[in-house]
Amino acid sequence: MAQALRKLFAVSLKPFRRPFTKPSALDFDDEQPGIHAMKDAANIDVVHNAAQSRFEVHLDGQLSRLEYRIASGVLAINHTEVPPALGGRGIAGMLVAAAVAYAKGAGLRVVPNCSYARSWLERNPEALRAAT
Repeated sequence: MAQALRKLFAVSLKPFRRPFTKPSALDFDDEQPGIHAMKDAANIDVVHNAAQSRFEVHLDGQLSRLEYRIASGVLAINHTEVPPALGGRGIAGMLVAAAVAYAKGAGLRVVPNCSYARSWLERNPEALRAAT
C-alpha cells in the first residue's frame, strides 16, 4: 500500500503544453516576472510567489497560501492554509492544483507532505495523471 501511494504521489512530471485545469477553470497570466497568476472561473487569482516559495490567494483582505520547497527534482508541498472566513470556497484545492500545474511545467515530481494536499490528490487523482 505504501509503495503504491509513493508511486501515485511521487510521479515524474513531464513538460506540458497547457496547465492542469478543471474544464475552463484555470488560466495562467505571466505579466510579472517571477510572479505567475492563475485565474479560476470564479475570478479568484492564485499567484505564484516564487521568491517566497508559495502560491497565494489574496481575497477580502486575507491571505491563503500553499508553501513548498524544491530540491532534487521534487516539489514538496509542505503546508496549505486558508483563513476560516474564506473556507468552503475551494481555495485550498485551487492552491494545490496550481502547485501541481507548476510542477508539471517545470518537470518536477510532486510530494504532498501536507495532509490537505495529500487528501486532495487522493480525491483528485486525475490531477497527477494529467501531469504525467
